[in-house]
Amino acid sequence: MVTWSDAKRWEPGPLHDLVGELNSEFNELSDTSDELDASAAPAEWTGGGSEAAANRRGDLVDQCQEWAGEIGAVRRAVGDVADAVTGVQNAVREIESLAAAQQFVVTDDGTVMEALCTAEPVPGEIQTERNRIKAELVDRVEQCLRQAKDLDADLASVLKAAAAGKTVAADGESTEPSSLGAWGNTGAIAGSLSIVAPPPVGASPAENAGWWTALSSAQRAKLIETNPELVGNRDGVVAKDRSAANLKLAEKASISLKSEAQAIRDKMANLAGPGGELQKSALKQDLERIEAKLRSLDSIDQIMHDRNGNVRSDVQLMSLDMTGDRAKAAVANGDVDNADHVAVFAPGMNSTVDGSLGGYVNDTADLRQHAQDELIVMGRSDESVATVTWLGYEPPQTDDSDTWLDVVTGDAAEDGGQKLAKFYNGIDAARPTDPHMTALGHSYGSLATGIALRDNVTGVDDAAFFGSPGLGVDSTSELRIPEGHAFTWEAREDPVADVANVTERFGLDPAGMEGMHHMSTEGYQTPSGESTEASTGHSEYMRNDGVFQTSEYGMSRVIIGSPDLRPNPAG
Repeated sequence: MVTWSDAKRWEPGPLHDLVGELNSEFNELSDTSDELDASAAPAEWTGGGSEAAANRRGDLVDQCQEWAGEIGAVRRAVGDVADAVTGVQNAVREIESLAAAQQFVVTDDGTVMEALCTAEPVPGEIQTERNRIKAELVDRVEQCLRQAKDLDADLASVLKAAAAGKTVAADGESTEPSSLGAWGNTGAIAGSLSIVAPPPVGASPAENAGWWTALSSAQRAKLIETNPELVGNRDGVVAKDRSAANLKLAEKASISLKSEAQAIRDKMANLAGPGGELQKSALKQDLERIEAKLRSLDSIDQIMHDRNGNVRSDVQLMSLDMTGDRAKAAVANGDVDNADHVAVFAPGMNSTVDGSLGGYVNDTADLRQHAQDELIVMGRSDESVATVTWLGYEPPQTDDSDTWLDVVTGDAAEDGGQKLAKFYNGIDAARPTDPHMTALGHSYGSLATGIALRDNVTGVDDAAFFGSPGLGVDSTSELRIPEGHAFTWEAREDPVADVANVTERFGLDPAGMEGMHHMSTEGYQTPSGESTEASTGHSEYMRNDGVFQTSEYGMSRVIIGSPDLRPNPAG
C-alpha cells in the first residue's frame, strides 16, 4: 500500500535509468535476428537430425519472441510510470506548499493537521476559511494517493506477468526472426498503463484539481483527445486544458446536433394529416432548440478562432454544456491560470450563447484592457488581468413564457448561483496560488452572483453588482466576502435597479444596503486626469464602443484590488 511518505520519496530518475538498460537489452536481443536467420537448416538436410534441429530452433525463436514481448511490456510500463511519477511529484509539491503557507502539515500517512495549536479562540470567519483550506488539502491528498496507488498496481501487474512469462505467448508457428520487433511492440501494448478514473460527478473542485495535477502530461493529453467530456466542464482543471477539451467537445456536439436536426426534418417530411400536423408542431419546437444550439456553437467558433481559422491564444473556452434547453458556456480573455487578477462576469435576463456571448466577451475584453491600463498608471505593469464571461446557467427570457416563473421564483438564479460558486472555486483550485478574484454580476446575473456568495465560501475577494434587482440578501454581512469589499452601480433611468425598492423579492436594494459601496455612474475625472462618461439605462454599464465610462473605470479599479471611492463628477 502506497502511503504519503512513499509518494514524497518517489523519483523518476531511477526508472528512466532502467528504461535505458532495457533498451540496451532489447537492442541486443534484436541483433540475434541475423544469427537466428543464419541458423536455418539447409533445404537439402532431411531426416531425424534435421527435424530435431528445426524443433530446437523453433523453441529458440519462441523464447526470443516471448523475451522481446516481456522486455517491450516492462520497458513501456516503466517509462510510462516514470513520466507519471512527475505528475505525482507536482501534486505533492503543490500540496506541501499550500499546507505550509496555510500552517498545516500532512503526516506520513496522509492526515492533514494544524501545524500550530493555540488556546486563543479563532474568529469565525477565519476558522471557516481554514476549514475550507483543510478540506481542500484532504481532497488533494486523497486524489494524489489514488494516482500513486494506481501507478503502483499497474506496474506490479506488468512485472508479475513478465516474471511469470504471461505477457505474450509465442505459438511456435512464427519462425521469422524479423518478427522480434513486432513482438516487442505487442508487449508494449500489454505494458500500457490505465488512467485512474476521475472523481465522480459532483466532486469538489479540489478533488478534480488533485486528480488532474497528479496525472502525467501524456495521460492528460490522451484524456483531452479521447474523452474531452471528462475534462472540459470539470471545475478544478486548469483553464488551458479545459479549453482544449471543450473545443473537441464543440466539434463532437456540432456533428451530433446536425445529425439530430436532419433526422427531425426527415421525420417531419413523412408526416401527413391532422395527426401529422400536431406531431410536426412538437418536432418543430425540438428542431428550433437544436438549431439554436447549433447557432451557439457557431458563435463560440467565431469567438475562439481568428479570421484564418486558427485557435486564438488570448481566449479560453472554460466550459461548454449542451444539455438543457439552451447551450451554456464560459469564455475567458487572458490567461486565467496565471493572471494576478481574475474577474468573472455573470450576465442576466435574455442572455444566450448564440445571441449575447460574443458581445459580452468583447465587453469584458475591453474591461480587462482598462484594468491593465490602470495597473500601468499605478506603476504595477508587472501584474496581469484575466476576465471571464460565465454563462453557465439559463437565465429567463422575456420572449419565453416558460421561463417567466424563474423571474418570480428566482429558481434559475438559485441553480446558477451554486454552479457559479463551483466555478469560482475551480479557478482557485486549479492554481498553485490563488488570484485576486472579483465577482461581477449584472441584472439577474447579480442575483445569481449574490446567491453564490451567500451560500458558499468561494475565495472571491471583491464583488461588483450593477443594475441589480437584488442579491438574495438584506446585508453585505450575509455575503461570504471580506468586509467592505462589496460595490454596486445604479445608473440613471435603470428600472431594474429599483425593483428591490418596490418588491424586496430578492432582498433589499443593494444601493441602500449596509456595508455596500455605492459607486458613481456619472461623469468623472480620474486621478490620472482622464475623463470618463456617464452611464444611463440598464445596459450601458459595460460597452465595447470606444467610450470609457465611469462604471467601467470603477469596475477596473475594483478588479485590480484598488477601488477608487472618490466620486468627482466632471464638470
